[in-house]
Formats: sequence, structure tokens, C-alpha cells
Amino acid sequence: MFFIIHTLQRRADIVCLDKGSIIGYLKRRRRADMPLEHFNRITNDPGIMGGKPCIRGMRLTVGRILSQIGAGETIEELLVDYPYLEREDILQSLQYAAWLAEGREVALT
Repeated sequence: MFFIIHTLQRRADIVCLDKGSIIGYLKRRRRADMPLEHFNRITNDPGIMGGKPCIRGMRLTVGRILSQIGAGETIEELLVDYPYLEREDILQSLQYAAWLAEGREVALT
């Protein structure tokens, strides 16, 4: 299970509670330090899933991945459920969510 914690310094920290995973993966990574181009695995195509952010152009939305993590699934369970996913896809989905949670809206084109 993951918790995204925002500190007063506008940093996103992720605390990971499942074994052997990404403790502190986003620690001290500021949104300003990660331009939209950093998310090379997150795509936005109006013709796929209504333009929602997806993983590598597949019909799998970032929101779906995040909701399953929020429901308690581990990264390892997601990789079994979706064999075409890679660990970096899931980690980048978490990064993207933290980036968006900072509150600045950005047009995805």
C-alpha cells in the first residue's frame, strides 16, 4: 500500500508498505524539477480511452493503475494481472499522480 504525502516544502514523498519495493522513490522530487516530457511512458491520445492519460498508448489508464494500488494491490500483483506492464510503467504512474497533485494544471497535447 502506498501513501503520497505532501510536505510544506511542496515535496511529494511516497511511503511504500509492501516488501522490497520503492521506499522513498519520489522523496524530495519537486514538480518543477520534472517537466511533462519526463513522463515518457504516459501518453495522452484523444482516440484512446477518451484522451485520459494511458500507459504507453495502451488502453490502460493511469487512473486504473492508481485505483488498484489505492485498493491495496502491490506492484507485483499488478505485474501478474497485467503481464504487458513493466515495473517502470507503474512507478511512472505514481510519479505522474504526485506531479499532478501539486495543483498546477497543464494542457496535455
